[in-house]
Amino acid sequence: MANSENLEILQKDESFGRTKLCIYDADDIKKVRNCKKYLSTKFTKAINMMTPDKFLYYLPDFNTICDSINWNCSIKEIDKQLYNKYKLTKEEIKFIESMIKPME
Repeated sequence: MANSENLEILQKDESFGRTKLCIYDADDIKKVRNCKKYLSTKFTKAINMMTPDKFLYYLPDFNTICDSINWNCSIKEIDKQLYNKYKLTKEEIKFIESMIKPME
């Protein structure tokens, strides 16, 4: 998972190099900002860190969840929404919260 400082929203006429990660291609800047928040959650980072690259399709696709999350919240609150959405147990949440450093 990219370092949170490496997640950047670029304008359509900008390019990026090896130190940046292109996270989303959309005309809707609000959706792009929300995707950046999604990639900054502990939930997403935990799945990414614990899953071999060839199995990352297990990470919920942003497009399938973008309308079911309140993106106006803090990253911490978005994590809580994701934990509830995917019915994580208290033990699973405790593990993620203890192992993953916040990106906010």
